Amino acid sequence: MGLLVRMKRSSILISDTGLKDLSIEHRKAIVQLRDIYDNIMRKVIERGIKKGLFDVKDIKVTIYLTSSVIIRSTIWFSPKGRLSVDEVGDIMFDYIYRGIKAEKK
Repeated sequence: MGLLVRMKRSSILISDTGLKDLSIEHRKAIVQLRDIYDNIMRKVIERGIKKGLFDVKDIKVTIYLTSSVIIRSTIWFSPKGRLSVDEVGDIMFDYIYRGIKAEKK
């Protein structure tokens, strides 16, 4: 979360909403970076599933949802707000983790 706070909103949201406005060259670069990020997320989730830590219905949708929670937080989060970056990061982690963790049997 801290990294995202230090980045400009425009640089974060370009991957979310502005791809259609980019040149073909820049669009390809952003999509390539997004694919790398998604691949890392997929590997983490697959490893968690194999170890019995995660239980998700659809890996791809889980990646999209997790990415959206993180990226969209740059719209509403303010370092001058009532919660620190670390506090918001902890809440986001808890929210995402509770959604994907496997139930203890």
